Amino acid sequence: MNDTIPKILQELPPRSARLCLAVERFLTGELEFKAAGKKILIAFSHGLDSTALLLILYYLQHRLNNSLAAALLDHGLRDESASEAECAARLCESLGIPFFTEKIDVAELAKASKIGLEEAGRNARRGFLEKVRKERGCDFIAFGHQLNDLAEDIVMRLIRGAAWPGLGGMRGIDPENRIIRPILLTGRDDLRDFLLSINAPWQEDPSNHDQSFFRNRVRDSVLPLFLRENPNFLQKAAELWRTANRERAGAKGENKMLADTLASLAAPEYGFSLPASPSAVPEDSLFLPNGKLSLPGKSVRLELYKAILEKLGRGQIRNELLLRLDELVFANTFPAKIVFPGAKTALVTAKGILFYRQAPIDAAATAIDSDCGQG
Repeated sequence: MNDTIPKILQELPPRSARLCLAVERFLTGELEFKAAGKKILIAFSHGLDSTALLLILYYLQHRLNNSLAAALLDHGLRDESASEAECAARLCESLGIPFFTEKIDVAELAKASKIGLEEAGRNARRGFLEKVRKERGCDFIAFGHQLNDLAEDIVMRLIRGAAWPGLGGMRGIDPENRIIRPILLTGRDDLRDFLLSINAPWQEDPSNHDQSFFRNRVRDSVLPLFLRENPNFLQKAAELWRTANRERAGAKGENKMLADTLASLAAPEYGFSLPASPSAVPEDSLFLPNGKLSLPGKSVRLELYKAILEKLGRGQIRNELLLRLDELVFANTFPAKIVFPGAKTALVTAKGILFYRQAPIDAAATAIDSDCGQG
């Protein structure tokens, strides 16, 4: 290990030690994460945020009684990316943390898939991390999203028209997708001060300020306006996240009926004629029959639609589209179709709603399209 970096939590400067302990309280308290015995895979890029995450979890490892690994995907977009991956490997080796890396041509992937570079990179990274997690027997993937990222995410969701409680930003823990965000309520400046205080190196990625990416435009142009009008906006974002998190937890406990309904859904056994061959429907599609729509109130139905769409993968779920879907269900004009961001589709039929990720069924359907976005 680099001799300039403290080896244990007790050797840290007091302020840096307090930051680590605050992250521990967030993990075990607000997120109620049971770390003991778990193996956590850290999404490591050797940038400021992920380096701070790596070291904080390293210092907390004995207190949390868990084990760590780290993984880095080289997107092949910059000449220096290979040397940065080597630096990341050396840091992990010095910490005794198993390190895994792979290189992929994200530009070629974006071209082949006909999607944007940002989306292609995100998809490739998630796929790589999930592959490593399964192969290495890890329980969760830890991402280095921090408080500034959360504020950016809230602003982006507001711009895209997200519904509540999604407007409260990304989740701190997502058990279904095996994701944890330990430093979500820690500010970027605090993380920078932490690394500087222990002489820990990190790499700056110039693509973080490429204005062709939506998130970067929000980071460099939009969020500073919020902070100028309210210097405490980051703290307000944390409060908004906490409110949304409480409501999510409450809804989870109160709506067991929704969970039971969702669990009962399966690949379609339609019982009605589709406008196209059933073989054209993706295997991961879900069918919600009319008999399961007799739920107590519109708000519960909307939550059910949202939960089903979330099972189909990433893509912002907009409130106005959920409301329009519910209107179509009771309009008795079949078939009708709504395409949500991320190519997630709801086909309303006389027998119920077919949810699927692509759009293989187009004949005689009314499409209500929205521009593609990610949540």
